[in-house]
Amino acid sequence: MADFMEQAKKMGAYAADKAMDSAKIGKYKAGIAKQKSEITDIKRKIGEYCYGKYVSGDKLDPAIEEYCAAIEECNDKVNELEIKIGKVKADED
Repeated sequence: MADFMEQAKKMGAYAADKAMDSAKIGKYKAGIAKQKSEITDIKRKIGEYCYGKYVSGDKLDPAIEEYCAAIEECNDKVNELEIKIGKVKADED
């Protein structure tokens, strides 16, 4: 019976250690996710800055200019679709 109790204690301690490890890992993963989110925000700010420079006519790296031109094409398509939505809504009235 003492053997069983000793085994139960060991198993309990092992389970508690694993639970603590899981909690630590969860905390670290949350920290990683927070840092990755921060990186995404910084990249967005860089993009907004570069696009602002492009719109104001500043000379940029050719690759950045291509990305900015692609954004303008997307904006043009969005505008076209918004016009179509407006027409559909106008027809409903």
